[in-house]
Amino acid sequence: MNNPQVAMSQPYGPSAEVYSFAIILWQLVSHQVPYAGLSSNAFHKRVVLEGARPPLGNKAWPAPLSQLFAECWSTPTERPAMEDVCRRLREMHDGLKP
Repeated sequence: MNNPQVAMSQPYGPSAEVYSFAIILWQLVSHQVPYAGLSSNAFHKRVVLEGARPPLGNKAWPAPLSQLFAECWSTPTERPAMEDVCRRLREMHDGLKP
C-alpha cells in the first residue's frame, strides 16, 4: 500500500520515506500486515483521506517505540528525520536488557 503523499500524487521527500520505513518496521514487530483486508478504495478513504494508521496498543512494546511510530506517521512536516529515527532505535536497542 502506498504512502498517503504518494497516493495523493503530492510532492514528497524524505518524510515520505520515514512514514514508509515506520510502516515496514511496524509490520516486522507486530507480525501483521498493515491495512490487511482493505480494498484500494477503502485504503484511500481510511488511510489517505481520514488518516487511519496501524494500531499502537501493543503493551509488549516499549512506550518509546509506540511514540516513534506515532511521530513517523504524523503530518509530513512533523515527522522526525531518518537520522533521528535511527538514533532513537539505537537508543532503544542499547537500553534492552541482555
